[in-house]
This record gives sequence, C-alpha cells and structure tokens, in this order.
Amino acid sequence: MDFSDQYVLGDLGDLWNPSMNEYDVSSSMGPITTDVQFLNIDDSTVVFKYQSRVRKEAKQRLKNAEVQILVTSPYDVKTIKVWVQREEKAADLFVYNVGRVEFAARDIVFKGTQLLENGFGTKSLYEIDLDSIYYDNPYDKRPVYKLAKTDMLNRNRFQVVIQVVFRDNSLSSEFVSSAFYCCTQPKSGTKRKTRSTDGGKQYGKEWNDPEFYNNSQVIDYFEANEAVIGNLEVKGTLQSPKMKADIAYHFDVNHSEFQKTLTEGDVVGLNTNADGETSIIELSSKNMRTIIQAGVISRSAFFEGNIPAEKAVSTDKICVMGIVRVKVVGNVRNGERVYASTSFPGRAVAESHSLHVDDDILLGIAMESSDGKDHQAETLVRCFVSFLCGINAGYFSQKAHDLEIRTDANIEKVVHQKWKELKKMVMHWFLIFIFFTILLCIVLFASNYFS
Repeated sequence: MDFSDQYVLGDLGDLWNPSMNEYDVSSSMGPITTDVQFLNIDDSTVVFKYQSRVRKEAKQRLKNAEVQILVTSPYDVKTIKVWVQREEKAADLFVYNVGRVEFAARDIVFKGTQLLENGFGTKSLYEIDLDSIYYDNPYDKRPVYKLAKTDMLNRNRFQVVIQVVFRDNSLSSEFVSSAFYCCTQPKSGTKRKTRSTDGGKQYGKEWNDPEFYNNSQVIDYFEANEAVIGNLEVKGTLQSPKMKADIAYHFDVNHSEFQKTLTEGDVVGLNTNADGETSIIELSSKNMRTIIQAGVISRSAFFEGNIPAEKAVSTDKICVMGIVRVKVVGNVRNGERVYASTSFPGRAVAESHSLHVDDDILLGIAMESSDGKDHQAETLVRCFVSFLCGINAGYFSQKAHDLEIRTDANIEKVVHQKWKELKKMVMHWFLIFIFFTILLCIVLFASNYFS
C-alpha cells in the first residue's frame, strides 16, 4: 500500500551501499542506514489536553495527537516499537515521573510502504495516537501526561522514542523525537504550533493571533525581562530560585558614604532620622540600646517592597523575612540562634558566642553550620531572618525586665513589712522581759528586807 508523495525521499541512489549489514544510526551516509523521521513533531509543537467524561469518569485527554513516523531502511522492516516519556530535564524538575511507557502493538498503525527510487530499501509510514495511552499501567493508574502547574514550559515536555524491529527480530538503536509541549486547551480555538518572538514567549496560540476573554489575553506561559502590572492575582504558586529566598524592604540610608560600604550580609540598625522617618544606620556598641530594630542587608530578595518613587533617594534593602546570607563571626551550628553582635558591630554571632546581655538583638536562626578554626573569622552563613524575631525578643526582654523590676519592688516591700513586724515583735518581747526583770528584782528585794 503506497502513501502520499509528500513523504517520499529524494533520489539518494548514488550514496547506496548494498554491502552495509549493520544498523549504524550515527552515520551521516543518509539512506544507507536505518533512519527515522518524526514528520509532525518539532521543538515548537504543542499538544492540547481537553476535559472528557466517560461513564462518569473525568479525564483529560489529548486532542489531535496523532504522530506520523517515517522509517527509511535498507533492510526489511517488520514493525516498530514506540514509547512516550517526559523529557529528561523535565523529569528531573518534576518529581512526578512515571518513566517511559510503551504503546501496545494495536496502537501502532501501519500506513503503508514504498520502495526507494533506487530500488534498495523501503520507506514505511506509521502513525500513533498519543492519546491511546492514559495510565502508565492498569495497577498504579498514574496518568502519563500529568501536567505540572508551575514552571510549565520546562516541566510539561514529552518525547516519543522509536526502535525499528527488523524481519529477523533484531532491533535498531533508539530514535528520540524533539520534545513537544503539552498544556491545557484554551477555552476556544486551538492551534497545533506556535513560535516564539523577540518580545517574549507564549505557548498555545499564535503570537499575532491572540485570543481575548473579557478584554484579557489568556496564555499558558509568558516570559519577559520586565513587566508592569496594575493588579496581580495569583491562584497557583509563586516560585523563586533557591538563592532567592527572602522578602526585603527599602529603607533610606543616613549617609551616602556609609551606603557605599554596605554589602550582602552586613548587620545594620534602623533608627529615626532628623525628618522623623526610619533610616539605616551603622551599628555600634553605643547605639545598640537606642535603635528601633537590627536587620541584615539583602542581595537575594525575590520580592522588594517600599521602593522609593524618586530614584535619587539613597536606599538599601533589608531582609524583613526569609533565608538570607549573614556575616557571622566565629563558629555556628545549624539551628542555632544568631544575634547582632555588640563586640563586632555590623556582624552577627551565634548564641554559643553571645554574652547574653540586654543589648543582644535576636536576628534569626542559622540554616547551616560553619566550623572555622579562627573563632574571630567572618563567614557568610545562610540564616532564616525575621523582623518578628527581634521584635518579639525585644518585647519579651522588656516584659522580663519590667517583671524583674516589679518583682524586686514587691520583694523590697514585703521585706520592709516583715522587718517592721519583726521590730514590733522584738520590742514587745523586750518590754515583757523588762517587766519581768523589774518584778523579779522587787520580789528579791522584799524577801531580803523582811528576812
């Protein structure tokens, strides 16, 4: 059975080598080796999933997911084996991975064969429907094309793998298709392929033919260096790289020269400036008691707030909450509390090295250990830092101090009251003693007088 001429290869008879008897798929000789072409899959191919309900069971099926495979070989081809798998990088990113799943022989449709024009070898056309498999196996029943809801472009990419089976049941090497992108079907019209543009990338629709719903462009993926958005509503998950793990606020810096010296991990103070606003100041052992709060300079924020409208305003970023690198003096253990140091202003110390005085301001806890030989050496240690730590620690420290004062006052009052009672009791017994002493003297005197 012949198939359309659109799949017929050119006349490559001049390169034919009839003595070739091995399946050298890495050779550049073209038709003298077994070759597989995926006729309708390339890096820009998009396959949509749509909602389907059969016998009260809802499934997301693939739409228009037929893949045409052209096998060119100098040897007699019996059939092909076909698998689908998540792309290797996508599988590494997406923890849900069912691995490679094979199509059943009944799902591989043979469309026809044709002799090469030079008469040596054949071209065979096959077709598979990617939607013919849904679960990885009938026992686990894990959907093969399960979609990630975050980082979709990198995680929802799949490949088709082919092995050619020859008449003697020997197998060729594996042929792997380009990775195609799988996503949920938009609410109306779909297109099979899209292209990227210089301004950004979007998948699921042509860039020049966008779909609009209620005056809003609906896309599955958008990438841009910068974007200005009026209001943003997130129904999924906001993600950031591992080294971008804190929320930072901008604060004014009291001296421009001081700002030039600030680097990642510096411990600074927040205090009231001449205008009555909060600004960043350099910490010292003298101003520890007077500052509003201590903080850590951040260079790894995934979210920045309190950005000044005027670019001329001199500000820097302080970590409000999150994991940030802190300059710590001495050794520190993972999970140990870290404090703003009074002995080393601008640095932090672990709890085991802290003097535990009232001036110490709690910054957070260490998220890794640092074991330096020099106890005064400075290292950048990843710590979970939060303003709430310092605020709560300061609050409880103040409450403890107030409680101590009240306790001392109460103890002093009680001691004074008891002392008064003791003096009164001593005076009472002293008077009784004097009375009995005088009485005894009278009795003795009377007895001597009358005798």
